[in-house]
Amino acid sequence: TRGEKVKGKERTEKRHILKMAGAAAITFAPDAHEMGYYEGLFVTADVGRQGAIGGKEAVEFLSKSKLPVELLKNIWTVSDQNPKSNSLDRRKFFIAVRLIQLFQNGHMARGASLAAPDGVVMRPAMFDGVSGSLVALPGEPNAAPAPPPTPAPAPMSASISAPAPMPAPAPQPPVAAPAPMPPPQQPSQNAKPERQSKSRKEPTKDSFLDPMLLHVMADPV
Repeated sequence: TRGEKVKGKERTEKRHILKMAGAAAITFAPDAHEMGYYEGLFVTADVGRQGAIGGKEAVEFLSKSKLPVELLKNIWTVSDQNPKSNSLDRRKFFIAVRLIQLFQNGHMARGASLAAPDGVVMRPAMFDGVSGSLVALPGEPNAAPAPPPTPAPAPMSASISAPAPMPAPAPQPPVAAPAPMPPPQQPSQNAKPERQSKSRKEPTKDSFLDPMLLHVMADPV
């Protein structure tokens, strides 16, 4: 069945990888036309900019190749040699990418130089979301160029005069304080009281007569 064929292929790849791990030091180096692609992949994978890729970064990046996890572990084992450091520098990372390229194209490596079979032209190692988008493929122009910088706004022309400042308000003359009221004059103790007006008439004796009596006297019997 198809599942058995896949498992058989994985066992063969594992034996091949383990055989390589016990062989002489790998001497692979990318060709000149591939070097830019390999460098771009390394810079993308080296998130911490340490010049080497640790286990966590390697898992996150190499898993983008969509190869089985067990196969990637074996690729890590073969790549991290001479000396073993639990990290991948540029040389070791290039070896891992080459092994991934071989397995993606369905070929076994030949010798310490990891050469492809005679007459075989392989497509580059592919990493999902990276190859052809973040990193240009070999022979292609640079991918995802950086956007041009936004030009700074032009300075305002010197001919535009600034608005004239508002004139300061004219000072108001001081308001004169009202003159104080003169104190009320107190009457002099030596002043004599005014005499009552003489226009008031003294009562006469006639005014004391009874009005009824006056009426009788005026009316004769």
